[in-house]
Amino acid sequence: MFLFYLVIKMVFGNIGQDKSIEILKIPRERVGVLIGKKGSIKKTIENIDKSLIDNLANLLSSEVKAKIYIYLRKYGKSTVDEIAHGTGIYPSTIREVILEMYKSGIVVREKLDKEGLGKKPYIYSAVSPSELVKKLSKGLQNKLNEVIMLDKKIKKKEIKIPFLPVKIVVNDDIDERND
Repeated sequence: MFLFYLVIKMVFGNIGQDKSIEILKIPRERVGVLIGKKGSIKKTIENIDKSLIDNLANLLSSEVKAKIYIYLRKYGKSTVDEIAHGTGIYPSTIREVILEMYKSGIVVREKLDKEGLGKKPYIYSAVSPSELVKKLSKGLQNKLNEVIMLDKKIKKKEIKIPFLPVKIVVNDDIDERND
């Protein structure tokens, strides 16, 4: 079900007033978040344990990425403005970092279904924790294999491919058991 509301813009110029009215069609559950309606549920990550953010920031190499990921796991599909409001990070920073996260497969996006003129913003959601761990462990596995093969590479000895002394295995069904 959709709820219509009016956004009235008043622009005061030197010559007089120019008033324009914009009508947006927004899903009812998103209205409180978008217009900051008094009494709406405040979607933030303020109550998240700092050590969780720090650990994830260490793995993702960015506190901003960690906060975005946690926000999206906690609240699900969200726009850049909602994420910015909930994390306390500037929207421009969110846009820059979330594009990085999208390109690396940590978040997915889809266009917001909105009628009317103007750009349709993206709605972002985070991959499951097990998918994130798979992505992170693959990168870590490659780095560890580089380290373990260091002496052979320095001495320019032949390395048989695909020789992987370090292999990290992630249990796929962890998310289903813990939900």
